[in-house]
Amino acid sequence: MRLTTADIALAIAAMMTGALAIWADVTGRRMRYFLKPLTTATILALALLRLPLRPASGCWIAAGLALSLAGDVLLMLPRERFVAGLASF
Repeated sequence: MRLTTADIALAIAAMMTGALAIWADVTGRRMRYFLKPLTTATILALALLRLPLRPASGCWIAAGLALSLAGDVLLMLPRERFVAGLASF
């Protein structure tokens, strides 16, 4: 498979937002609440571009990434959402 410009751009964006999310978490910045889900959403977008969605494996990987995104968001919410966030993962 040949990489497209969109593939490369999304991969770079995922690396940059991931690094910024780690930095924001270490320094206690509130941007982490935006950057962590953005990183997962970027990875999901890249997977949707690259994975064959017809085979079952591609669909399962995309579903797993979507649930991971939901888990990221739910675990950032107040404690009442902890079990739901954990279940998403």
